[in-house]
Amino acid sequence: MRGRVTASRLERRAFVYVRQSTPMQVHEHVESRQRQYALADRAVSLGWQPAEVEVIDEDQGKSGSSSEGRSGSARLADAVAHGQAGAVLAIEVSRLARSSTDWQRLLQVCAVADVVVIDEQSVYDPSDKDDKMLLDLKGTMSEAELHWLRLRLVGGRMNKARRGELQVHPPTGYVWREHGFTLDPDEAVQRAVRLLFERFAVEPTAWAVVRWANEQGVRFPTRRWYADGANKLTWRALTQGATRGAPNRGSALLAGLLVCGRCGRRMRTMYEKPSKPRASYMCLGDHDKGGSICWSVPARTIDEAVEKLFLSKMVPEELDLSLAVEHEADRQAGALEQQWVTRREQVEYEARRAERRYKAVDPDNRVVARTLEREWEEKLREVEEVQRQYEEARRTRHVQLSDEDRARIRKLARDLPAIWRAPTTDNAERKAMLRLVIEAISLSPVEVPRRMTTVRVQWQSGVVSELLVERPHGHRAQQDTLARLQQLVAEGHHDAVVAERLNKERLLTGHLEPWTAVKVARTRSAQGLARVAPRKTYRFLPDRDPETGAYSVPGAARRFGVPTKTVNKWIERGLITVHHQTFGRYHRARWLAIDEDLTATLERLAAGDGRQ
Repeated sequence: MRGRVTASRLERRAFVYVRQSTPMQVHEHVESRQRQYALADRAVSLGWQPAEVEVIDEDQGKSGSSSEGRSGSARLADAVAHGQAGAVLAIEVSRLARSSTDWQRLLQVCAVADVVVIDEQSVYDPSDKDDKMLLDLKGTMSEAELHWLRLRLVGGRMNKARRGELQVHPPTGYVWREHGFTLDPDEAVQRAVRLLFERFAVEPTAWAVVRWANEQGVRFPTRRWYADGANKLTWRALTQGATRGAPNRGSALLAGLLVCGRCGRRMRTMYEKPSKPRASYMCLGDHDKGGSICWSVPARTIDEAVEKLFLSKMVPEELDLSLAVEHEADRQAGALEQQWVTRREQVEYEARRAERRYKAVDPDNRVVARTLEREWEEKLREVEEVQRQYEEARRTRHVQLSDEDRARIRKLARDLPAIWRAPTTDNAERKAMLRLVIEAISLSPVEVPRRMTTVRVQWQSGVVSELLVERPHGHRAQQDTLARLQQLVAEGHHDAVVAERLNKERLLTGHLEPWTAVKVARTRSAQGLARVAPRKTYRFLPDRDPETGAYSVPGAARRFGVPTKTVNKWIERGLITVHHQTFGRYHRARWLAIDEDLTATLERLAAGDGRQ
């Protein structure tokens, strides 16, 4: 092992890479953190001087499923590639990367740069075939571990659900009993819930109820449920929660997927007036407690960036995509079929139980017998109704996939971008596509060096993609754009020329839109910048067009000695034919075709009552 720690490697630095996947692990998994930092002592014991051992721990709380978003990992790779590193230390492969692609890339660079990989057990030389094979195996197992963990968790939940023992947490005011939800037996809880709905009948909105409750110091109950079935009742301030919800037809694509990267709360989608359907994503912060919001960002640029990322990532081989879609459709069809089977079994069981209760009662007890007989008949009718609904669903909702359905799936899978942009695909369907592959998206504001938004996309596979998207400033443009505008104005350019130059340099307005002369003028005014460019000289309309001889409206008024409003009346009455043509600064100048016969007619009108 010491033979691999050569003098040439000791002349370079040893880098200890420290990482834990989530902030919770950083806080709670103390032993793991201590083991990782202890690798610095291991490097010293192998021959490196303490001053030559550097600890990289800036990726704490970040997933290792991808190198994106891990600045520490990038810094480590850069040091290896530039010959600054002699060794890379980590307690296990998963700390460096859980992605085989990233792991292989790092090993290739280490082999070329003559860098060893060290863990708690051994020293590995990536340029050695045997060591490389062992490192490859560790990387493969580390990546597969994420898949195994997910299978175990999902499999346990599914198995519990098959036995009918999987319970969801009941909402406040209800508890589980043998046959489902019932009202909470605690009278204080019941009174609190009734008070909430009584107040909602008075207040105009749910937020107004929350504000009233916090102003009055009213506390509401919350039950925390534990895995063993135990629960704990606590009383706390009322808040207005936000849930993921179902895809709707609104213009914002990411509604229900967003988490605030600043405070961890769910972000909501806010729309302007119906006449201005512009959307924005907002983190309410303490607003649900009567406080201020955390931050917000317009939805358009975020949606465009995620859409572009989605279409670029979803480009597997055509056959693989077709089979994956068909498999998912089969799985959903099977799940729907099973749901109907379970529902039918439940109502049939309840009907048999009602029958047993009816047959077990003493026939002489006629009051009870009649009640039980009526319940039995109701259950039998429910069985018939569920069977009818099931048959109807099979006919109209395609519970089973036909050969035609499978052929259509394969055809549609050939061009996902075309499907995405098709006019027949509505926003609800696009959102459903995104939710098939995206688990959550976090948004974090960045102010320096530019006003940006960090977008972290958590895919269903566990991989994380990170984007930086420019964030609109509202009416103010970015500082570098304003500085460039000031420079162009100071050079004596007109507003239209300034707008043209800014657009060529791809500098946008505060709303991330192209510049126009009007927008430049408004920005100049807001920034207090005086016009330096000389005023343009404009050419006024002559009495007659020098090429065609047609009259302008002022020219015709002077020719016949009448006000211009009289000429306009002649035009409205259809006496004069008008055509429009650009002339100088006039984009739609009106030219009047007046021949000799019309001239005589207009002269008579002008001499008589034409002035009125």
